[in-house]
Amino acid sequence: MFWRLQRLEKSWRGVTITILLSCLLVILLRLSGVLQLLEWKALDFFFLHRLPESSDARIVLVNISESDINSLKEYPLSDEIFTNLLEKIKQQKPRVIGLDIFRDFPVPSINKKPEENQQAYSNLLNFFRSTPNLIGIAKITDSEAYPSVNPPSVLKELGQVSAADLVVDDDGVVRRGNLFPIADGSPKSSIPSLGLAVALNYLSTEGIQPVTTESGWLKLKNTVFLPFQANDGGYVNTDDNGYQILLNWRSCKSSFPQISVSEVLSDRIPKNLFQGRIVLVGNQATSVKDYFTTPCSQALGTTPITMAGVEIQANLASQIISAVLEERPLLHVWSESKEYLWLVFWIVTVAIWGCQQQKRNNPFKIIIPILSLSAIEAVILIIISYLLFLKGYWIPIVPTLFGIGVAAVMIIGSIYIIQLLEAKKSLEFKVAERTAKLEESFKKLHQFQQQLIIKEKQASLGTLSGRIAHQIKNPLSLIDINISSSLIFLRQLEQIIEENRLIFEDIIEEIFQNNEEIIFNLEEKLTDSQNQVIRINQIIQDVLSYFRQEQLATSLTDLNSLINKVLQSVARQYQGTERECPVKLVTNFDTSVERIEIVAQEIEKALINFLENAYYTVLSKQNKNKDNYIPTIIIQTRNLFNRIEIKIRDNGEGIAENTISKIFEPFWTTKPALEGTGLGLFFVHQIIIGMHKGEILVDSTEGEYTEFTVSLPIKSSN
Repeated sequence: MFWRLQRLEKSWRGVTITILLSCLLVILLRLSGVLQLLEWKALDFFFLHRLPESSDARIVLVNISESDINSLKEYPLSDEIFTNLLEKIKQQKPRVIGLDIFRDFPVPSINKKPEENQQAYSNLLNFFRSTPNLIGIAKITDSEAYPSVNPPSVLKELGQVSAADLVVDDDGVVRRGNLFPIADGSPKSSIPSLGLAVALNYLSTEGIQPVTTESGWLKLKNTVFLPFQANDGGYVNTDDNGYQILLNWRSCKSSFPQISVSEVLSDRIPKNLFQGRIVLVGNQATSVKDYFTTPCSQALGTTPITMAGVEIQANLASQIISAVLEERPLLHVWSESKEYLWLVFWIVTVAIWGCQQQKRNNPFKIIIPILSLSAIEAVILIIISYLLFLKGYWIPIVPTLFGIGVAAVMIIGSIYIIQLLEAKKSLEFKVAERTAKLEESFKKLHQFQQQLIIKEKQASLGTLSGRIAHQIKNPLSLIDINISSSLIFLRQLEQIIEENRLIFEDIIEEIFQNNEEIIFNLEEKLTDSQNQVIRINQIIQDVLSYFRQEQLATSLTDLNSLINKVLQSVARQYQGTERECPVKLVTNFDTSVERIEIVAQEIEKALINFLENAYYTVLSKQNKNKDNYIPTIIIQTRNLFNRIEIKIRDNGEGIAENTISKIFEPFWTTKPALEGTGLGLFFVHQIIIGMHKGEILVDSTEGEYTEFTVSLPIKSSN
């Protein structure tokens, strides 16, 4: 369960990191403007593939075409021809006439006399004065590359001037329209664009007047025209000077009725073509170069098909009028916060789906589902964005598509990284496990080698000990007899002297006084010699008994009772003696320990040796730390079902690390020469490992503790 939670936590951590990094990368790319051009092209794609709308019959375009220039043999149109054209248009009573032609100076005809040209220009000015629904143009923004152009002076005086300025994106495409090219509070701020000017005139005849909202935006009836901001849609830090809106192009096909100047001048037009409509007069001759690239420029083929400036103004006017009268949607955008939430939503779905694939081990079963979902998401995103576009919302699609791709790649990468890390951990675990097994095997091999060495030593020692024992035993017996006889003779001598003390009182007294010390020392030395002989005999007996080849009988023994008996026996040895020590004994016997088949008297000897050593070391430490030291011996048993474990631990002086491997060697001891033979633990090793096939583990820290762990296999039980 914990492992699953850990894996789940790692998975979600990977998802979170993927989401954060993907969002951060896409947002940085978007803010840097790298994705701006692609987003513009995506918008153009939607315009190109939008369902066609019917043409707007409220607007008629009168075009000065290349054929008109060739037939009239004049360009610009002379004042006489231009006046004649406008009068013919006015005769059909249009609602408004818009001139998308700069006319800030007289244009004489090459076929007329100067006085006739002067009269023609005067007639044109009179026409301007007598036509209140006529709107001329000027270029009001000024730059070194595109200087400003003045309007006709008469129309300027009458306030019938509009701006022909267009907004062109960095890739040369017109996607935005000007309502007011300048909106800085200067006198020019009141000059609307030609499209807005003719739309306002048209709507005024419908009883609709412009209103300014509290925020300062233009409102016509129920429609508020929100200005373009620098980061709207796919734009990044774009120039938003003036009062701009996004153009919602009507159609990529011909959206308005169009007629040539020659047709108007020759009366080859329907009788009421201009009546009640907006008439826009402009250039469509290729030699005039009043053409611009729009989102619709690729509609008819690979070669861009440009659009005349007058038609762009017509689209702007149509967009305004249709939005007010028919509630045709303007092109809106979301706030930046909504766009980022939209981006995060799509990235999160990919990341979560990818996280579900982490449990798969086959690379193709990871990559294919994630890439498939990413492709499906991309298609769904495009469809949703297109449907929203049809409703008048431009939602940036490129950053989101890029985010989906980045998230897919990153989640695949993170899954592989996680799997590699898990494989690395698994490999490290297996290596560690294998290393531990090798170390354990090496340890067992080393122990086995040590056991073989000890057995060889035991065999050699057994043979040697038997021979030496037989060689020593007879002389030692003679020495023992002589010492015993000497002690008897010495005591008899003392008795004779004591019995004859009264007879030879003076002589005996003098002899006794002079030789009392000699007699006493002689007796003491003889007694010590006799004790050492007894000790040597005991060692010989022990050695012979341990190396005896005969099989000792085993019996079912209650191990807890045996340990308790040995513990009491050893404890009594230290009571009422100079070595008496207030040792704290702690026992923890496992009551489930069963009776096991052992050689009880041999195990008893081994336990006695362990406990005597424990008493010895805590006694030695007690003598050095009398104030703040509590000598403690802990004995515990455990039933491990296939073996019984006995632990004997003391807090004595411990064993040096470099000597632990030697403690079971024969004749090796840390005790003074007269206090230990170095055979005790040697015999313990023989009893536990050699005789009972058990194990002995030693754990010790010098100056702190020593712990012996004895394991005895369970052969049979009741």
